[in-house]
Amino acid sequence: MVHRFSTRLLNVCIASLCKAHNLEKAELVIIDGIRLGVLPDVVTYNTLIDAYCHFGIDAGYAILHRMREAGVTPDIISYNSLIAGATRNHQIARSLDLFDEMIERGIVPDVWSYNILMHGFFKLGKPDVAHRVFKDIILAEHSPSIATFNIMMNGLCKNGYTMNAFMLFRNLQRHGFVPELLTYNILVSGLCKIGRLGSARRVLREIVESGHVPNAITYTTLLKCIFRKKKFEEGIELLLEMKSKGHTFDGFAYCTVIGALTKIGKVKQATEFMVDMIETGIELDIVSYNTLINLYCKTGELEEAYKLLDEIEKKGLECDKYTHTIMIDGLCKAGNVEVAAQHLKYMNMMGFDSNLVAYNCLVDGLCKVGQIDNAIKVYKSMELMVDGLKCGKSEDLSSLYGLPCKINYCPMSSIEREAVPAFNEFSLAELRAASNGFSTDLIVSESGEKAPNVVYRGKLKSNRVVAIKRFSRQSWPDPHQFVNEAAMVGNLRHKRLVNLIGCCAEGDERLLVAEYMPNDTLSKHLFHWEKQPLPWEMRLRVAYHIAQALEHCNAQGLKIYHDLNAYRVLFDEEGDPRLSSFGLMKNSRDGKSYSTNLAYTPPEFLRTGRVIPESVIYSYGTVLLDLLSGKHIPPSHALDLIREKNLLLLMDSSLEGQYANEDARELVELASKCLQYEARDRPDTKFLHSAVAPLQKQEVASNILMGLSKTPVVLPTMISPLGKACARMDLTAVHDILLKTGYKEEEGAENELSFQEWTQQVQDMLNTKKFGDIAFRDKDFKNAIDYYSKLVAMMSVPSGTVFVRRALSYLIIGQPELALRDAMQAQVCLPECPTAFYMQALALSKLGMETDAQDMLNDGASFEAKKQNGWRV
Repeated sequence: MVHRFSTRLLNVCIASLCKAHNLEKAELVIIDGIRLGVLPDVVTYNTLIDAYCHFGIDAGYAILHRMREAGVTPDIISYNSLIAGATRNHQIARSLDLFDEMIERGIVPDVWSYNILMHGFFKLGKPDVAHRVFKDIILAEHSPSIATFNIMMNGLCKNGYTMNAFMLFRNLQRHGFVPELLTYNILVSGLCKIGRLGSARRVLREIVESGHVPNAITYTTLLKCIFRKKKFEEGIELLLEMKSKGHTFDGFAYCTVIGALTKIGKVKQATEFMVDMIETGIELDIVSYNTLINLYCKTGELEEAYKLLDEIEKKGLECDKYTHTIMIDGLCKAGNVEVAAQHLKYMNMMGFDSNLVAYNCLVDGLCKVGQIDNAIKVYKSMELMVDGLKCGKSEDLSSLYGLPCKINYCPMSSIEREAVPAFNEFSLAELRAASNGFSTDLIVSESGEKAPNVVYRGKLKSNRVVAIKRFSRQSWPDPHQFVNEAAMVGNLRHKRLVNLIGCCAEGDERLLVAEYMPNDTLSKHLFHWEKQPLPWEMRLRVAYHIAQALEHCNAQGLKIYHDLNAYRVLFDEEGDPRLSSFGLMKNSRDGKSYSTNLAYTPPEFLRTGRVIPESVIYSYGTVLLDLLSGKHIPPSHALDLIREKNLLLLMDSSLEGQYANEDARELVELASKCLQYEARDRPDTKFLHSAVAPLQKQEVASNILMGLSKTPVVLPTMISPLGKACARMDLTAVHDILLKTGYKEEEGAENELSFQEWTQQVQDMLNTKKFGDIAFRDKDFKNAIDYYSKLVAMMSVPSGTVFVRRALSYLIIGQPELALRDAMQAQVCLPECPTAFYMQALALSKLGMETDAQDMLNDGASFEAKKQNGWRV
């Protein structure tokens, strides 16, 4: 039987070729089909659009044009593929344009169109916009699919709103929603990421009870969380439970357990699991091989490790840099440092990026066998290439395989080396959580309207306090350029710099993360001091430290520092001055290159608009003038005073009797050299360092010179009366406290209606609120719920206090699930309100979720402490 070539057969061929990414061949088949009289239809073009969108939205859109030229009308699938392609490439504006174009052409969006947009906004860290898209689904009278809810819950979890996702899940279940295994896995992953292991285990039990079979993803997610909490025995029990119940099981789960056991020194048990994995016949990937090689290296069985290397090659797999680094570490631990050195050379010869961990292992090994001279040679070779090393990977590798990552080849003390983490790329959700949703209460400095950048004080999950600088998107349109610039500066480390420890470029957000300096700026201590003027010895120390920082930057190839001024010098907790690393970001367009007025700007910048290395020296000269005078003196005026030898008019009168005239003259002379009109006449950074170094005479600690207290501010652990009442489940006391508090936690909430046009509707809202408050006061909780429910439906801006009061009312009448929903909604309305957390603790405790309740109680106390102390930690 002979089959004629048809459009249907053509589509089958095109789909297969596109799946194999053979688009050139697919195009040739279409041409051959047209020659044979078989014309492509909408399915053909849609398949091509979807395939080309993986290589760029423009390529996919070009197919859409060809489609129209061929007389084939695009449909909803055509546009959904294009919107998905744009969203995948973080081009959300393009996605919205395509969405509008689709509507203009008379194509009605379906639920998948909205799902794609919602997913895109969640990926960009904009859950509020994603939620509006979800509302549009309802307004468009579409029925949300299970995929819609999965996207919503996954997006909430990824953006730090796991408990909101969990509450949504419970509400959906009450309305007949039947979850998929994927839904459960999303919740398990979200709960594990915020450390709610008990809740995650309960979801696991619920999966089994619902008739679903947990897969490897479910169990491995739990295993990672358990091991992260160092509950190793519990992790092994879970693994055995998986096996005994016949659940799906893969190599990644085995590797998670083997890696954890190896890391804590339980090599025998790790070996047993390794043998079991091999006997089970699980197909090993490179990660599995790396785990096994690491185990053999830990037990000193290097021959077995080499056999695995041969096996990797026979299977057609490729060793990665982690494979080679593990081997180098194993060889060094066995004392075979010569072979380890040869392996490192082989690693570099094969084109692998050198990494700190591999070199650390070799230096460590050489030192242990007494080859100190060779260790120093390796160290020096690393100093030459340190800028090319990717420090961020070092921690990943050491945590996975337990390799040494203590050596950080930067000019810092051993304590400082351990204190400053490697540069890392943070997610937007992490930094939003760290800054309490970019709270205005945590702003430590702001730029003007022309440079809309804000610096927040934040706290990472590791409890490290950091400074987070938030740029506008216009400052850095290209996210890749931003990340590359930040990584280059982030790999620079020096004790005189405020070191950059991370960045984030998601969607329109551009953020830098640096060490937090708690003792203000040089500008504050020079021009706006409160207790005492900055002493002369401290001013000399500032000049010296800045010179050290600039010389180091210059030596590392970063010769341009933008807008060096008194605001760029900050004081750490020891009172030592440090130079901000933000000024090293050379392509930043956050307003002007120089924020000071024209009188302080290098002459060549005024002529050409360009910043050159000599411009930095000029700016250093202006800082010296600030230090000498204690006020802003235009360089031209200062030079006139210097030429006329009127040094007394230049010097800060508060310094009288503190300095030797010779020292003052030397610093004045240095400032004069730095402020020369011609750039070629200015000194270099080495000269700056050599000029100010001899002026350092005292060894008094900086904090003593500045009159600063080194006593760290400790967050109070005692919670408020409301927190205590919630802890002891005293609902009567909670009710009394809420009555006394009233609506104080909502700034301007009571006056909100006075700015609206006075209408009957407004009068009805006020009356409903009044009746609800009266019922709540009189403990008529059912009526309070009714009135507050009407009020919530009427108000354009929801009231957090109303949700708190309704939550307590639900608790008192025995409906804790509804109370938890309202308490969570109160948190959405008032993100920094401890009361919302305390109410959630009450509801969770009533639901029997004691661990989660305690976590919420702790969160409430933490927010309360931050509120009382302005988060000064």
